[in-house]
Amino acid sequence: MATVIDSLTAGMLADYGPLRSIIEQMDETFRPEDILQGVPLPEFLQDKYTGVLSVLRSYYESISSNEQVPSSMKEAIQVNILEAVKVDIDSGYTENVKVGLALAAALDTGGVSFEPHTSNHESKWELGSHWVEAYTTWNMALLVGMHRVEDIFKLMIPSVAGTMFLHGENGNGFVSARLISLALSLMRFRDIRTPMLALGTLDHERLDNLARDMGHFNMANVQLPPVTKHNVEDMLFALCQSGQICLSEHEVSESFPLDHWLNDK
Repeated sequence: MATVIDSLTAGMLADYGPLRSIIEQMDETFRPEDILQGVPLPEFLQDKYTGVLSVLRSYYESISSNEQVPSSMKEAIQVNILEAVKVDIDSGYTENVKVGLALAAALDTGGVSFEPHTSNHESKWELGSHWVEAYTTWNMALLVGMHRVEDIFKLMIPSVAGTMFLHGENGNGFVSARLISLALSLMRFRDIRTPMLALGTLDHERLDNLARDMGHFNMANVQLPPVTKHNVEDMLFALCQSGQICLSEHEVSESFPLDHWLNDK
């Protein structure tokens, strides 16, 4: 699976044409009630599927027309991160939650440049290698906490991981590679006929402990711009105002563990 997705991702980064077929296929076949033969797809994965499809459609329209990516794509990526943050909140992985919130809020603070530039049918975001590295380690901890260790390969395939290390790239090819590889991996859900299970040989308690340790490591070591509680609240308010996300069931100060928030302790 990893080799196939890596090859397809690399190919579509070089030639965007097949992305149209991917979008059409994802759009036409996604029916949550049918995917797992009566077993509903978890809400997080439903949100992930529809969210990635929306972002992929916007990305394809930009590179095919050779026009700049709309500003709404930044909000879509923030929401994509926040959907995963909610999973960590529900699981109690507080430190990884803080890293996820910092990743999303950093796109608004000016410390990270989310100004995509499109030319020659390629779009790149100068996020910086530190943001990309922080996203990767945060997402790994998330997957371990969800007991979906088998999905970590999406972050490690050369076409994605290589964007962090190319000289002069500064991580600016990461979003495109990550988006394409994630869409390709999500497509397999349409062919699944039995409920998805985590790897049966792995002990869930050990995975939970590992997820906490990884979150602790991330909190102590990721290099992100300073982000305060107010930055996060402003981001959530702006996303709600734009209709992207509203947290009707939660008060930010109570639901989100911001009392020891990075530099706002």
